[in-house]
Amino acid sequence: MINFIHHFFAPHCPHCIDEKREALICNSCEILRHELEVVRLENKVLLDRILEKPVESKPIDINELKPIGPKNISWNVRRQMLEAEDREKAKLMKSTEVPTLEELEKELDVAESNRSS
Repeated sequence: MINFIHHFFAPHCPHCIDEKREALICNSCEILRHELEVVRLENKVLLDRILEKPVESKPIDINELKPIGPKNISWNVRRQMLEAEDREKAKLMKSTEVPTLEELEKELDVAESNRSS
């Protein structure tokens, strides 16, 4: 009742004008406006992405490509592969020089004499 009397006697007060403006804007409309802004921004980003110039990549050398082997290898083939790898490792171990026991003792004596002096 008091609001009615206030509006009747002072219809153009600033407080009443602000209330009328806020009443005209509904919450669901604001949510829809926000969602529309988000969709427009996403569309702009996608459009920019589509329209940008493609970056040229360097060509692929076909000679370096290796064919993909079968994933299921039979046990015989796998055993042969493992044996061949072990033979290669054995050749490498034989080709490297293994220091003899006397050489190792000489190195230890030199190290001990360096520590003591």
